[in-house]
Amino acid sequence: MAFQQTNPLTPIGVERMQRQPASADGQFGEALKFFRPQVACTIQKVTTRADNGSSLNLELAPVTDREARWGEKLTVQVSSIELPRFCACVLRITPGIEFKYHGESRNKSYSLQWQSGGVLRIDLSTQGKRLFIPLTGDEVFWLAEMALDQLHKNTQSMTKTDLMNLLTRSFKGTQGGQ
Repeated sequence: MAFQQTNPLTPIGVERMQRQPASADGQFGEALKFFRPQVACTIQKVTTRADNGSSLNLELAPVTDREARWGEKLTVQVSSIELPRFCACVLRITPGIEFKYHGESRNKSYSLQWQSGGVLRIDLSTQGKRLFIPLTGDEVFWLAEMALDQLHKNTQSMTKTDLMNLLTRSFKGTQGGQ
């Protein structure tokens, strides 16, 4: 079922979120899409290239005249090893994370950082290029649900409640990082 949320204080097309179900053929996983005047974002469930684990792809593209320029997007895949710290940050167990040396040339990085007002900032960067998007509480809720679902697939021997308790015990009081 597709879900679309629009902030009633923002004109249509300026800021919105969509949930997109997985493709029927299984080629593409469920995705969240966020749109801002300056940037568009897709976060999609994927199977990792390195270890065949469940994780997420993060994509940011610049926007001009309300059109995303996907040909100029930055894409980073969260590794299944990084996914627990990613979840801990999205759940506000840690205030931020940063991971480097992604991509074939090992020149991409990503970070998540909690800002004032309950906003989660996602940054993607490569040599000479950086894009970021701020996510609000409602949007972070859906991101957390998606990230926890992927982490749970990698740790099926525990319940999601046990998984959240383990994340809290593992990362509470840490600064994130790599």
